[in-house]
Amino acid sequence: MSGVKRLVRVHYLSNYRASIIAVHGLGSDPETTWLSDASTPKGNPHMWLRDGLPKDLRARVLGYWHDSEWLWNALSKDLHAHGEDLLLLKIRQVRETKEQQARPLVLLGHSFGGLIIKQVSERTVTRSLRDHR
Repeated sequence: MSGVKRLVRVHYLSNYRASIIAVHGLGSDPETTWLSDASTPKGNPHMWLRDGLPKDLRARVLGYWHDSEWLWNALSKDLHAHGEDLLLLKIRQVRETKEQQARPLVLLGHSFGGLIIKQVSERTVTRSLRDHR
């Protein structure tokens, strides 16, 4: 999936109170990173972002799908660029209204995904400090 950068619905609620964006690590994707060896009562693979969260959490869960192939060739983008894509393109895309921006946002990363989130955090703090001067 070279070059793909998009958000996919993992668990969606129309009247959600918070958003969770899960960022996968290297050599993975948002559809397989969060699976466990267990099964749901219906026999489907247990995805803890969908099946393991408390029902009263009322959160929509989105997975950030980015290019993470590393076996055959190097990553197509550096860490900084991945962070920019997540911050500028994706987070703002799902938090357009004042109401959406007021809701809590949880960024959850696995491995390289955590480093991408760190880039988002650093960029946000840097921009905030620059804007308040």
